[in-house]
Amino acid sequence: MVVEGWLRFEPRIAPMTTISPSRFSAMQACRLREVWHSNRNLELLPASPASRLGSVIHSLLEEAGAGRITTDCLNERWHALISAAEDRMRQIWFERCNIPLRRSVPKFEVRRIQTMSRALTLIDSRRVTPDSRVKSTERPFFGYELPVSSLDDLVIGKIDAVLPSASGAVVQDYKSGQVFVETLGGGRVIKEAIETQLRMYAALYANTSGNWPTRLEVVPLHGAAHTVNFDSASSNELVEAARCLLNSTNETIVTLGHDRERIETDLAAPSKSNCKYCQYRPGCRPYAKAAVLGDPDWPADVHGKVVDIVTLANSSLALTIETEGGNARIRGITSSADRHPALADAVPGASIACFNLSRTQTQLLFAEATATTIYRCEIPLTKPKSTEG
Repeated sequence: MVVEGWLRFEPRIAPMTTISPSRFSAMQACRLREVWHSNRNLELLPASPASRLGSVIHSLLEEAGAGRITTDCLNERWHALISAAEDRMRQIWFERCNIPLRRSVPKFEVRRIQTMSRALTLIDSRRVTPDSRVKSTERPFFGYELPVSSLDDLVIGKIDAVLPSASGAVVQDYKSGQVFVETLGGGRVIKEAIETQLRMYAALYANTSGNWPTRLEVVPLHGAAHTVNFDSASSNELVEAARCLLNSTNETIVTLGHDRERIETDLAAPSKSNCKYCQYRPGCRPYAKAAVLGDPDWPADVHGKVVDIVTLANSSLALTIETEGGNARIRGITSSADRHPALADAVPGASIACFNLSRTQTQLLFAEATATTIYRCEIPLTKPKSTEG
């Protein structure tokens, strides 16, 4: 039974059946996170509202490309998908504060307009694009949401679109989020994970259709498509690397059996970058051991024992927590029990963990942020180290 605000994480850990190009880079960073994800364990921290909207956008574009919706029902379908996403968020106590998405996602209306424009383009393109999904060794196959796989079916994916051109098949992947990263020289390049995903799609497309694509393109929600360079050798190497990573991970799980602590230790890769956006942090013991409370590059998470909870003049709360590095104080906490059910019966001495806080210029002073999530713990977590000593 799940009790809102209580941290009881007993994850299912079983061998993974497949790995996808869209998850390969994440699995390279931390195998434990991907094992938890593939086993459909519930995440313990909120997804960003932008990512929830991104799922809606991808669903609408998928339906437009597959011919399941028409121009005259685009707006109706958009609102239905938004409503369904918000209904799912209502079932997750730490995501209710992000409803409605129209309020919590910056430039929501701009993204809606861009999505409608891209969907109209996809609907129009279907009128001239063949949609043959039959394998052939003589010609490529084209269409939208095309399933592809390695010869052993261990590496599988679904390509957003494969379109014909004068030179051959063009593989396209649609992205609703950021496509580029800034370089030191002030320029920008396509994110490495996106390039890896598309190069793997090239090899999987060749395995499935019998032909290599002639071009790979990443298509942002707004603007022109951008070409990703590839060659058959490196694309095949990526697929083989994914297969090896999957097999080695599964071997660890099978070998260690029910020894959860050893599995976590072997598969986890706690680091400042890996853990920053991980939604499983509250239940990850390797993370709790590695995180440094006073280091601003680690997530702003605090766990320890409650010293006191004070109601301030503006009706918000101030929480003091005893940690190994000293007493940490968190101010501006919303007093609503719906927002933070863990605080409803928290008393001095109780074990508590606060995640996604906002840092201040004072090392042990924090504030509530939009994504702040607070848990009561049945047993104390490993206390975070301080930067001193």
